Amino acid sequence: MALHFILGRAGSGKTAYCINQIAEDLKKSPLGDPLIMVVPDQASLINEMTLAAYPGLGGSIRGEILSFGRLVHKIKKDEPWANLPWLDDMGKAMLISQSLKKHLGKLSVFKKAARHSGFVANLLNIIKEMERYQIEPKAVFEAAFLLKKEDKRSLTSDKLNDIALIYEELMHIIGKDYLDESTSLSLAAQAIPNKNWLKNAKVWLEGFTDFNPAQMKVIESLLKNCAEVYIGFCLEPKLIKQTELKEGNIFANTWQSHKILLHLAEKNGIPVEYINLQAGKRYSQSSDLALVEKAFAFADYTACAEAKNIHIIKNNDKEAEIRCIAGKIVNLCRNCGYRQKDIALVLRNSADYESLLPEIFQEYSLSCFMDIPRPLIYHPVAELIGAALQVMSEDWQHEAVFRYLKCGLIPVEDEEVDILENYCLACGIRSSSWKKAEPWSKYYSKNKNEDTAQNLETVNQIRFKAVRALKKFADKLKNEPTVTLICQSLLELLTDLDVETTLKKQAETLRLAGEMIKAEENDYILKGIVNMIGEISYFLGEDKLSFENLAEILASGFSKLETRLIPPVLDEIFVSDIAKSRTPDAKAVFVMGANDGVFPARVVEDSLLNSSERDMLPNYGIKLAPSQRKQQLEENYLIYLALSRSSEKLYVSYVANDDDGQSLEPSLFVNNLLALFPNLTVEEGGKQVITGGKAGLNYLREALLNFKEGKTESVELRQIYNYFKELPEYAYELGKIVQGIYYKPNQNPLSKAKVQALYGNMQTSSISRLESFNYCPCRYFANYGLKLKPRQEYKVKVPDIGTIYHEILATVLAELTHAETEWSLVNKAMLKTLVEQAVENLSDPKLGGILAADGKNRYIKIKMINVAVNALMDITTQLALGKFVPVAWEAYFGEGAPIEGLSVALNNEKSIGLHGFIDRIDKAEIGDTAYYRIIDYKMAQRDLNPVDIYNGINWQMPVYLQAVLNDAAKKYAKEAKPAGMFYSSVRENIQLVNEPDYYTKPYQNLKLKGLALLTPESIALAEAIESGNGKVMPVYIKKDGSFGKNSGISEQDYQIIQKFLYKQIQNTLNAVMAGVAAPKPLFYGDMLACDNCDYNALCATEKTADLPMADKPELSNEEAIAAMAEAAGGEVDE
Repeated sequence: MALHFILGRAGSGKTAYCINQIAEDLKKSPLGDPLIMVVPDQASLINEMTLAAYPGLGGSIRGEILSFGRLVHKIKKDEPWANLPWLDDMGKAMLISQSLKKHLGKLSVFKKAARHSGFVANLLNIIKEMERYQIEPKAVFEAAFLLKKEDKRSLTSDKLNDIALIYEELMHIIGKDYLDESTSLSLAAQAIPNKNWLKNAKVWLEGFTDFNPAQMKVIESLLKNCAEVYIGFCLEPKLIKQTELKEGNIFANTWQSHKILLHLAEKNGIPVEYINLQAGKRYSQSSDLALVEKAFAFADYTACAEAKNIHIIKNNDKEAEIRCIAGKIVNLCRNCGYRQKDIALVLRNSADYESLLPEIFQEYSLSCFMDIPRPLIYHPVAELIGAALQVMSEDWQHEAVFRYLKCGLIPVEDEEVDILENYCLACGIRSSSWKKAEPWSKYYSKNKNEDTAQNLETVNQIRFKAVRALKKFADKLKNEPTVTLICQSLLELLTDLDVETTLKKQAETLRLAGEMIKAEENDYILKGIVNMIGEISYFLGEDKLSFENLAEILASGFSKLETRLIPPVLDEIFVSDIAKSRTPDAKAVFVMGANDGVFPARVVEDSLLNSSERDMLPNYGIKLAPSQRKQQLEENYLIYLALSRSSEKLYVSYVANDDDGQSLEPSLFVNNLLALFPNLTVEEGGKQVITGGKAGLNYLREALLNFKEGKTESVELRQIYNYFKELPEYAYELGKIVQGIYYKPNQNPLSKAKVQALYGNMQTSSISRLESFNYCPCRYFANYGLKLKPRQEYKVKVPDIGTIYHEILATVLAELTHAETEWSLVNKAMLKTLVEQAVENLSDPKLGGILAADGKNRYIKIKMINVAVNALMDITTQLALGKFVPVAWEAYFGEGAPIEGLSVALNNEKSIGLHGFIDRIDKAEIGDTAYYRIIDYKMAQRDLNPVDIYNGINWQMPVYLQAVLNDAAKKYAKEAKPAGMFYSSVRENIQLVNEPDYYTKPYQNLKLKGLALLTPESIALAEAIESGNGKVMPVYIKKDGSFGKNSGISEQDYQIIQKFLYKQIQNTLNAVMAGVAAPKPLFYGDMLACDNCDYNALCATEKTADLPMADKPELSNEEAIAAMAEAAGGEVDE
């Protein structure tokens, strides 16, 4: 028996020394006593690979690389406790959860916290820590007693009492019936003396910084029973002579561990030998890297020699960082003779890079192996189970059902799920509808024709197929099921969906696509989940948990299901998380994410015991893991390891911004490197190494975009372009890139056949359609030609609110008018009654149903009633101030309508009728003349002016007014004259709390917006204005009786507008029938038609210099009238 300490700093060759000893013994005697190397879990893979690759070494069963867990597994064979069930973290969490319920009334500090999700996990962590450090519940109770004795109000004492209560219960349940990490180590230590195969074994322990008490017991037993035990520590040999170390020494943990083991050896009379290795062996070819190791070992950053093999790189963000590093790796392999396996990437927070890094490296034809555990919480099977429980918990709510249907394991196609979801959103399918056996019968719209009936049948077929297994699952779980029944039903759901077969097929497809990691996940996931569900059923059995609570337990379990894979190929870049795995010796090492708060990581304080409490507890016999302060010092040790892994080149990379665009600072150790090497500068990343493959094509895409804007050298670009052009395999992708960058919308008109197919049967058109064409011909083509519509949803949308308001106002005003109500006598109470009746009797029952669907929509309904009442008070006050009377509401004009429509002759000798709805028509009479005005209700502020009419975006009002005048002239004897066209506001009025009631301030919001005809008669009929601004009319009358600027339009202006509009409508309809459909958005001022277009994805245009636009000049109202007169063929006589 002997103990050999192998001491040396990073790079001195401790691991290599151990591997060499084992390998040379194996070469001499392939058969013989065991040669066992025990390493941390995260280092086992690296050391197995290193031993397997040792020159001249064949296969051997004598030498093994084991973790403590695998050593225990080997020792427990033939032991009476070998077949005890293993209690993992999830099992303990469930037992703790039960214990908390049982003892909730006895808790003092954690009584409230125990009810919150996450508390069980925190409590489990502290109990596991106490187990690892061999602290029994009795010792925790004693520490609590001593603290309370010193201070009756000690919060720490109460915390320890609460923890010890649950800890004791857990240990009592576990007893001798289960195995966990701590108990298995203790039992293994007791079993070692009886293992004859260990009597002459040689054991190496390497890669540890410290050991917990349970591990120490195993080591002590190995020391007393094995032939030789070698223990390697990353430790400066000179330090062992010191009785204490300075605060912050990075070797503090290994120094303390050496001290404890030395004491164990002396106590057991075991001889001790020291093997001290010379520092710097790894850096024989790179003196500057040796200086880095030494500087960070002793925290001495005094400026020294020149840095030749060290590089610090700054990039804008993580993607730029990965691309920059990928380019440098390509350069190392291309120009410096490196293999990919000679290169390693070191991360501190692998979660920041694990998805993006392999994807980008693949673009550069680089292969990487990420030695990082991959949690399976987001795997489709985990998502399926979580969604099924969410459906039960939320009673078949829309989000839960479609989470289930979109998990990728349900026997429906993606397109079918889209069809089903579109229907559910449009028709407001609620939870109760899913549970009914009858087919759904709601239609998308009121048009119940053969097509909609067929669509409904398709929807029902998809529905029954999609939720058949889920419905069966739900039917089993009525009336507060036990956990066992829920678990059994979940397993039956997986069987009913044939998930196993689906996963196998997916895994095969993934392997063919080179997605080996995802394929391995599919192979592993189902077995892991089935075992986990069985464990939950075993522990919680007849308990009755809510579906939500069970889902939380399962989600916690899923987060602990991990895969860790063997590298599928030999020549790969090794990517490791410095805290979770060990990086192999590499010629070139890239330390990524060297930002403050990332590396070193910020240590989060324990939520149950804070740092000051942890520092105090050893005085009461409780020694736990290092406090927050000490953990922060351990981060410095990880930095030391990361910077000392390379033998030839070291690259340190950091980013300027995080994912949210917030600025980041470099880590302190970056500044230390800059201080150590005065000649070292920070290299700005960004310039890419040009490669073949996807990365080269991506570079070409960016270069072409820059060249288009005049930023790239044409010679370099031509060389890259010609390179890819000569390769047939890139012809298609290259063509797409060029086509995309130099894309110009097709300006050619549609063929006559297409026009005939799309518009051949068009007999009428609304003015809003023509305005849509004026905004952009492509928008008109998509909406009215292809008939593309945004997804419908069963909720109150802005157009729906407008429809409801229009109907309410028309209904109430008609009732007041027919009752010959005096406008000045109308009050809010009267209006509220009428409005509420109108809302209850909406003509479209679907809208009424939406308003009553849920609390949110019922609130909208109340709000709409209040807004409508206020709007009607405005309207009746407007009417009371003048002589105009409403004569029509929601008036339709067009062919076969009460009001005759307008007709426009086209170039092809075809005539198109114009139609539309007029919100309100008012009339007032003087002698033989009848004056008409039209009112349009708007929820948003809107005005009417000649400029908008000229630019083609506001044609409705003048066309509608002319239709009314034409119809009146034919039907009635009196001369019909225009009085104006106006917008009336229907919107919420914000009122401050300390302000008087809205209607105690008269005429606050009465003024109409629009164009008044500036004749004395029409203005006088609207309201009496002596001088100044009108209260209702948007006009200003000077003291001399003349009208102010921009008060309205003259009768001559009105005639110009009408003549201009006829010609423009004619031109627009001719353009439609000529097949004009190219993107040409209207643009003037700061308004671009593309900004609020539903069809941007169709035309794929952007606001650039190459975009063909209907660019309109900014004009005054007078200039717009003059331009319309010119376009109409000259002035119009009165």
